[in-house]
Amino acid sequence: MLRIHLEVGESLDARWTETFGGLAIDTRLDRRGTALFGCVRDYSALYGILGRCRDLGLKIRSLEVEERA
Repeated sequence: MLRIHLEVGESLDARWTETFGGLAIDTRLDRRGTALFGCVRDYSALYGILGRCRDLGLKIRSLEVEERA
């Protein structure tokens, strides 16, 4: 299991949660960005989320990954 915190440069609202595998969305980052965070099962799932960001043209500001047992 991986715990991730991903910041993108665009503003997203809560309707995007299912698009990003159920990750929580926090728009309080600032007016020009959004934080997505939560757990994914493995790196394959993480790469799928990063692929969605690419497909949507989102600019990734930062990514933090913590492996959990």
